[in-house]
Amino acid sequence: MSDEESVPCFLEDVRVKFVEGVVCRLLRLHLQTWDKSAASPEFQALLQQFFDRNNALFLFVSKKGCLVASIEVWPSHSFCRISLCAPLLANTNNHQLWPKLLSQDIIRHVERISSKTSVVQGQVHGKTILPIPISTPCGFVAQFSNRFTSRCERYDRSLTHTIETQVIDWTNQIHKTLMEDSADILKTGSNPGPWAELRFWASRKSNMESIYQQLQSPVVQKMEKTLEMMESSYYPTIQMVIGKMCCSERTQKRVYK
Repeated sequence: MSDEESVPCFLEDVRVKFVEGVVCRLLRLHLQTWDKSAASPEFQALLQQFFDRNNALFLFVSKKGCLVASIEVWPSHSFCRISLCAPLLANTNNHQLWPKLLSQDIIRHVERISSKTSVVQGQVHGKTILPIPISTPCGFVAQFSNRFTSRCERYDRSLTHTIETQVIDWTNQIHKTLMEDSADILKTGSNPGPWAELRFWASRKSNMESIYQQLQSPVVQKMEKTLEMMESSYYPTIQMVIGKMCCSERTQKRVYK
């Protein structure tokens, strides 16, 4: 059988037809776009590999409008997947048929995984990322504006605990960053030159500016305001953290001009 005859045979496979229907429906893809990509030997090889032994095949549309297949998630798409799945899992509206204990346990685990992922992603890029509780960003401002209109109103203790725990984590992260010194590399036995010193201060300045901008975000400002309204013992702590970062950010600008 010739190669020309084998191509349509593979594309007529019931499994390929199923994938075609799902992909075209979910990605709102024209059939012509699918046919053009599916005719590629590389595309067919990935499909066959997926059918034979792989657990996942990732399909997405490129900026040029072409269908792209891969057995690995691109870094940028991996972060999008986390940003999409975490809020869905943590949304209590999706837990209406679940027992309360199961719902709380799922949220706690998702929060922990999301927080660790954010921190590690920041470390990979040499930056300090302050994880925001995933259960707060979407409706955080509206939720607290409606719930806490005066100091006398009752509040959700579990939500308070979430904010206070986050403040503790931020304090530890920022303290560790502030304690970094350009002389630390000497302790490893290295002998860095002047450029290493300049790179350290340039990186530190960029990191400080990033942390400062994160602390100035509307969500963090609302968290600070909420702790004040609830008369939390951690309100002075978050004020101190923001104040320290403000001073550090100004210092870095003076040092690296």
